[in-house]
Amino acid sequence: PCAVLAPEAKRGAVSVMFVFFAAMHGAMGGLDERQSGLQSRLALARGGLAPILAGRAVWLTAVGVMQSAAVFVAAWVKLPALAPWQMAAAAVTALAVGFCAAGLALALTAACRSREQAQPLTTFVVLLLAALGGSMAPRFLMPEAFRDLGWITPHAWAIEAYQAVIWRGEFTSTVIAAWAVMAGLGAGGLAVALILERRRAAR
Repeated sequence: PCAVLAPEAKRGAVSVMFVFFAAMHGAMGGLDERQSGLQSRLALARGGLAPILAGRAVWLTAVGVMQSAAVFVAAWVKLPALAPWQMAAAAVTALAVGFCAAGLALALTAACRSREQAQPLTTFVVLLLAALGGSMAPRFLMPEAFRDLGWITPHAWAIEAYQAVIWRGEFTSTVIAAWAVMAGLGAGGLAVALILERRRAAR
């Protein structure tokens, strides 16, 4: 079934990659705030760095959801007829993708000292995840070893969730697992970003 669905499902696969690119670019604004000293001044408010990073995560997630929505609206005429549960499941998937991208973007940029360091690193990571996860080429065309390796990427989980709920009309345990993996990666990335930024602020 993957081979049949691939031509149109590719739109969703590509959208995942661009959500991650947008999140990485958006997260770099935090580097500008850190270098200008604005982040340090904001951190003096009640709550410290946690609400600052949480706010960035919410904004990046919202941008990612809007980006995914725009892709699917543009492709609406070529989508199969969707039941309400399918649209709801697709929306949850888009939310999970956006949050995952936001968390990982914040973690990567928190590990960098400047935009000059972050830009090549984030570009490399996004392209690597996209290549392994199936955003650049369908995973069913890859050797088995690379298909198995692709499951370490959020892209593979996101694409599988989209294909299941939109193209195959299935709501399986794999879809729930995909949401859990992406939410876990997003939360983990946000936690790592907070730890790194606190350590840097304490120096």
